[in-house]
Amino acid sequence: MDNKDYRDVAGLAMEVLNSKIRFLEKPTDSMTTRKRLYPTYQAWAELMKDIGKVKLTIQPQKKSLQKVWEWLEKYVAPSLKLFAEVGKIEQRDYIGNLVANGEMNITQKQLYDDYIKARKLDERG
Repeated sequence: MDNKDYRDVAGLAMEVLNSKIRFLEKPTDSMTTRKRLYPTYQAWAELMKDIGKVKLTIQPQKKSLQKVWEWLEKYVAPSLKLFAEVGKIEQRDYIGNLVANGEMNITQKQLYDDYIKARKLDERG
């Protein structure tokens, strides 16, 4: 069932709790110290026995040049500005050095390749 179909907030909350939280009871007759092997506290198990579990995950968004640009503007540009200004005083090209020494990862190479392919298609008409 899709999360937007839930009308019962308490029911959804219980399913989230059931999928994310488990109270444990340390066994008295076992030498195990690995808590994931401990049995569930019986009162908790009884409370949750008829409650389902819900996964709260979303599919990651595919990166785009626009998303990368927005991230750069918001999180990177202020630091670049700082080093550009410091570079003026010290007569060093910090930003140029970053770009010259930087390497694209697989995702960035794919974005670049996709961009080049789109440009070629646009130029053809």
